[in-house]
Amino acid sequence: MSERNVLVFSNSHYDDAPYDKWLEGTGYRLWMIVSDSKSAEHAHLADVSSFPDYWNNPEIDQTALDLVNKHAPSRIIARCEPDVLRAAKLRDITGVAGQGWDSAVAFRDKVVMKQTLAKGNIAVPAFARLDIPLDLFHFVQQHGYPLVVKPTTGSGSVDTHVLRDEQDLQRLLARGIPPYTEVEQFIEGPMYIVDGLVVDNELVAAHPSRYVNDCLSFRATHYLGTVMLDAGNAMHSRLVEYTKRVLAQLPTPEHTTFHLEVFHTPEDELVLCEVASRTAGGMIPATLRAATGLDIDRAWFNAQMGLPQQTPLPRPGQPPARSASHVLIYPRRGTLGALPHQAPPETVQYLVRATAGARYGGDNRSGDWIAGYVMVTDSEDAAEMAVHETAKWFEASTTWHDLEEPTCA
Repeated sequence: MSERNVLVFSNSHYDDAPYDKWLEGTGYRLWMIVSDSKSAEHAHLADVSSFPDYWNNPEIDQTALDLVNKHAPSRIIARCEPDVLRAAKLRDITGVAGQGWDSAVAFRDKVVMKQTLAKGNIAVPAFARLDIPLDLFHFVQQHGYPLVVKPTTGSGSVDTHVLRDEQDLQRLLARGIPPYTEVEQFIEGPMYIVDGLVVDNELVAAHPSRYVNDCLSFRATHYLGTVMLDAGNAMHSRLVEYTKRVLAQLPTPEHTTFHLEVFHTPEDELVLCEVASRTAGGMIPATLRAATGLDIDRAWFNAQMGLPQQTPLPRPGQPPARSASHVLIYPRRGTLGALPHQAPPETVQYLVRATAGARYGGDNRSGDWIAGYVMVTDSEDAAEMAVHETAKWFEASTTWHDLEEPTCA
């Protein structure tokens, strides 16, 4: 019986990854560790342990080890950023197949990541680990402003600060530099992303998109979007080939989804921002599904579990069949009044996670959106227009009360 157990870490909404449905008829028993914020969505499952402070709670690690020792799962599954290292360490301890610690660190620790890629002639920003404040002062002395300070294993743009001058530096120092932090040069130019899938050590899907706003400017604009690149966009094939080089240089797992961010500089150079060995957040998976028909999470899960794929896997670099985009709406700093519970015509999927009458802080991580919309159109340009128009429509359909000025990031 022990070989039919699977342990899953999950900080996801249930509908994003309904593992019990995916395992129906396979004979596997599902054991889940979830965050308190998602526990109600998983309440129908029998073997679920939920915890507060999901990012940092050591009880999660103890419970996971106890479950592994008792039930000897044959697979350990982790979809979200805080779980990548937990799951990797457990696999190394138990010998369970899957991504090990060294691979996970190369994708999670932004300093190790850049060190590894720089050895393979992948362009990265100048960077340094911040052990003490002197490291930051020295970096400023060497490289000047602007620069970026962020956690080495962070996600969602949390605690990411752009320092443009001495005043920004002093504000950061007044707040205190948290441990496990890095500094790097600020890279000018638009950011592209590539989301995809590796199965049996082969790249089977790589879909480039571009941001509408980015993971920092959404704080000012209150929305963030992505637009998938059409096949005719010259950057499409270039980004697919770039992705192949990046993944070849890293200790990429045998089966993994990935989310890669890269800057395109005014000098026409591609400079890595970062890459993760997990599925992108927001509504990117739904956007990929709308454009290509590929359920990237289901395909990744089936590959790890050794289960048959539900649909044929695409070929690397295969362009999307349809143009698609998505937009995430972020809260303002105030009390939410009325909000829409329908969607514009181009929308093929939407989620509203806000509550009228609730108070919102307005200082958000990129995962703290209150509404998301996936749109399908007839061209890349129309897909970008749909992002802006949907954001304008939502704003016009929403009321806020007692608004406050946002705090500085």
